[in-house]
Amino acid sequence: MDGKDYEFDGETYVYTDKESGVRYRWNQAENKWTNVEESSCQDKTEVGSYVPNTGPDGDPATQQNYRYEDGVAIYTDPKDGTEYEWDKLKNSWMPRVDEVFIARYQLNYGFTEESKRSLSEIRQAEAEAAAKKEKELHELKELKAQKRAAQAQEEPKWFDQDQKTNTKVYVSGLPCDITEQEYVDFMQKCGIITKDIDTGKLKIKLYSDNEGNLKGDGLCTYIKTSEREV
Repeated sequence: MDGKDYEFDGETYVYTDKESGVRYRWNQAENKWTNVEESSCQDKTEVGSYVPNTGPDGDPATQQNYRYEDGVAIYTDPKDGTEYEWDKLKNSWMPRVDEVFIARYQLNYGFTEESKRSLSEIRQAEAEAAAKKEKELHELKELKAQKRAAQAQEEPKWFDQDQKTNTKVYVSGLPCDITEQEYVDFMQKCGIITKDIDTGKLKIKLYSDNEGNLKGDGLCTYIKTSEREV
């Protein structure tokens, strides 16, 4: 290096890079060169937006290996080309995970079934898994809805019972002025009438028209019927 590239500022030496014009000052405390302009600006930056003027290995961050992308500081290691992103929350450089990073990792550490997949393939697999899960949930909801609809449309089971197991008896031709007690007395001659669990009343019914007049027919539910026909 030409001695004219250096100058003493009364405290330490300052070096000017002829190619980039960047000036570096020798930091005696840290025993390394630091960028003069960036060092003066670091004290003025806000907390959380601070970016060091050196890379992960302490090398000066020059215009050749330091840039911004979408507001994120990117540092390229001049030794192997590895790129790092500045993490504001952790206040440290973090490896930039992209296609290039995965390729370098595979070359350095070998291939596994997982590492053989590219970043786009991994993202596609994750999207397909999420879509499959969503489809399964949708099918399960449809199945439950169909089951509820089938149960709602199902007819009362006693309509399908045969004469031996059906204990509900329909009677017609009754007097239109018959009372419930008279109907109970009459129907008890043929068996034991079931009681309603909720009300405790005997399960009998006399049918009437829209005006409340008895129609002469009724229904009776037995616990057990006798051999006598109604």
